[in-house]
Amino acid sequence: MPDIIIQSARLVPYAKRPKQGSGYVHVYSHEPEPDSPAAQYGHLYVVSEALVGGRASEDLIDIIIETFGDQYYNHAGDHPFALARFENAVKATNRELAAHVDRGNASWIGKLSSIIAVIVDNEVHVAHTGSAEGLLARGKAAHRITSDEPARPATPTKTFGSIASGELEVNDRLLFCTPALVHHVPLAKLSSVLRHNSPSSAISELTALLKGSPQDRVGAVVCEVTTPELAAMQLRSEQPSEIALGAPENALQAAKLAAAPLAESTVSTGQKLKSASVTAYRQAQPYARRAGLAIAAGIRRVLRERWGRYALMAALVLIIIGIIATADLHVNQQHAKDTFTRYQRIYRDFQSQQTASGPTAIGALQQLQSRLKQLEPQTSVINQQLANSELLDHEPTSFAAFAKSLADRLDQLSGLQSRAPVLLKDLATSGQTISFMEPVGPKIVVVATGKTPTILLINPTTASVTDSRVNLAQVGTIVATAASANNDGVYLLTSAPSVWFYATATDTLTPQSVTFGGWPTGAAIASYASSLYILSGDTIYKFVKSATGYSPRSVYTTLSGSAAGAKTLAVDGSVYTLNRTGLTEFLAGAVQASPSLPTAMDNLVRLRSYSSGKVITAVNPTTNRVVVFESASGKLQFTRQLAPHELSQLTDAAYDPATGNVWLLAGNRVFSIGLTR
Repeated sequence: MPDIIIQSARLVPYAKRPKQGSGYVHVYSHEPEPDSPAAQYGHLYVVSEALVGGRASEDLIDIIIETFGDQYYNHAGDHPFALARFENAVKATNRELAAHVDRGNASWIGKLSSIIAVIVDNEVHVAHTGSAEGLLARGKAAHRITSDEPARPATPTKTFGSIASGELEVNDRLLFCTPALVHHVPLAKLSSVLRHNSPSSAISELTALLKGSPQDRVGAVVCEVTTPELAAMQLRSEQPSEIALGAPENALQAAKLAAAPLAESTVSTGQKLKSASVTAYRQAQPYARRAGLAIAAGIRRVLRERWGRYALMAALVLIIIGIIATADLHVNQQHAKDTFTRYQRIYRDFQSQQTASGPTAIGALQQLQSRLKQLEPQTSVINQQLANSELLDHEPTSFAAFAKSLADRLDQLSGLQSRAPVLLKDLATSGQTISFMEPVGPKIVVVATGKTPTILLINPTTASVTDSRVNLAQVGTIVATAASANNDGVYLLTSAPSVWFYATATDTLTPQSVTFGGWPTGAAIASYASSLYILSGDTIYKFVKSATGYSPRSVYTTLSGSAAGAKTLAVDGSVYTLNRTGLTEFLAGAVQASPSLPTAMDNLVRLRSYSSGKVITAVNPTTNRVVVFESASGKLQFTRQLAPHELSQLTDAAYDPATGNVWLLAGNRVFSIGLTR
């Protein structure tokens, strides 16, 4: 990897102090000089939006920046690797935010969108919460670093609960921004701007695209990965590296901006006064003539004196202020009442589901959870109403407590069980991305991909690691792996498509051939007895071992109906596939059983069967959970989900019936948890 440098540019809102609005946006960057001791730890970027009024929003964002920066740069010696330092700093930030809440500062919960990014050497590590966005542009494509769904933490200790890491290449460009930028500029246009412009040019083009749109909630930083040589060849840009959106271009415009809030308030006051005057006139119409004549005479007498004119003006101002205050109070009280009515309706519906179970109950609770999230911006209003109102039976005393009860009930119905993972081995020192894991005999075989792909063998007893001597680069891109039925090696399915076999005893890698035709493009591979099975689209192909390789492909079965759309495969005599709604068991190509999942689970991968189908596991990388099916009284059914505490980037899981442990592959680390209840 050549020496790389990072060039960046920032887009910030015109500086409004937090006390002037209902929220605060801040874009922060720390780019140590090359001769600084902190330079070895990379660049730090933080883009945050807190929709909290007053000084509280600025204090909140300061806590995030100061805590993370201090932990990452000043305590880096405790963690020699960038990812470990990053994760430690994220955990420390979450703990400090939880302490901030414990000190009575909870109004920001559910109103924070923030993204923290560290670029060190050719690595990028990102943590985000809320709807903050991150994009990576490489070549002709751009990809979202952050998830599609907003990351809303269950507790302050998990505020930054979503972490992503990856390797960067020269000419990569990254964008970190607040939700408002994506709201005003479509992702497709953002992708085009990012791919075709330097950071300075990108923020200039974004400024032009944002003209005519509200800009006070837009904040972004654009980074480009380049080399000193490429940077030296670029023409010097006259465009600024920071643009303040909405900044006045001259003194007159500055005066207009300063006067805008007062003018807006005056127009609003006039409209309210007009409405109040019409109402008062109609109510007093029977007495209008006599009272009008008397008032007119009195006014004429008063207005003859200067003090009288001043007194009359003061009285009129006080009357107007009183009318406006009364109207605003009434509107706010009615809004609070309506909001609390909606909240309690959700709680009553929740109470009605307490004894319900099954998929129907889960669906109903998910709808309630969605309705409750819509009320999150009104948390403080609801909490105030709860404190001053008579509560329903067993009603929690705060919005957060009810949200947790609802989430806990959903977890209970979906069989969620928390587990504390135990670290077996941190493979970050390999400098590779660990993509696949296969337990083979007494060892765990892991496949590391990247520019120098390799195979590593882990001894679970001693946690020692042995490097294989095989040249894994010759096989191409690996898309799936499967332990052999004889427990003597691992089959590798590539995108070529081709199949290779790695023998653990001899440390050799050999290509597998097919008699007539070739291997199909597949998403999953499995081994049983002397046969291989490959899932390709909605077709499962079977290949039987022969003296010269493998037999021509034969169609084992075609997935249809409730079995269609599977992306993962397991074989133990029966053949199993798993899609987002359930597991399907086949025998001789015919469906034998179809146990369903308690709720739709997207992106399930790495299906595995153990002890002839007595235990079957799969991985949900979206939620970082292990899905478990078990056979009881001859009936195969979903039993639970395992949730490893504070574990992210979960990609694989394998059960060891001998020890009762489940091996987990998360990032570049291998963990274990217990399967038993």
